[in-house]
Formats: sequence, structure tokens, C-alpha cells
Amino acid sequence: MKVTADRHQHRWLAQALPNETVRIERMLFKVLRDLCYGLGVAEGDIVRCKTVSESIVLLESPGGRTIVIDQDWARFIEVRSADGSAAAPSFHPAPERSALRTPAERSRR
Repeated sequence: MKVTADRHQHRWLAQALPNETVRIERMLFKVLRDLCYGLGVAEGDIVRCKTVSESIVLLESPGGRTIVIDQDWARFIEVRSADGSAAAPSFHPAPERSALRTPAERSRR
């Protein structure tokens, strides 16, 4: 199975990785935009995700300030990687091995 990023795929701040640099593309609600503007973060800003936990996202703002955003709000902030791609690095899991064994594999046991 191979999963790759689609250029139209939405990605949210809550999904960012620690130490990842992202561009804030869109904040879905006016109240969220107002909250973030008050904290010093706006649409179009490039921020670094210092820490991502189950409850908060800790950002470094363009001005170097540390900003705490609740995970519940971070789920509604659309981001792109700072290089312009929509998603984090592609995920390539190891190929699945069949549960069925060949006769040669069974005899090795």
C-alpha cells in the first residue's frame, strides 16, 4: 500500500510534526482568526511547531514568540509545509507479508 500527498489534500495544524515549519493557509472560523490574530499569528504566516501533544500545539511565531494553541482549535487551521506542499512526507509502509506460508517456509520450522 502506498499513500502519497495529493496537492488538494487538506492538512491541519493539529497534524503537524514537532519541529516542522508550516505556512498557515486558512483559519475556518472568524472567532478562531480573531483569537490567533490576538496571539500574533495570521493567515499566511510561516510558523514552527515546537511541540505537538494531545492537548496543545506549541508554535514559534514569525516574531520569535512562543504561542500555545489548544488542539481543539488547531484542528481548524489549515496548513501547508513551508515549501508549499500540502502534506507531511509520504508514508510508505513495508509491504505486507502474506499470512499463508509456502510449503518450503512451513518445512523450515
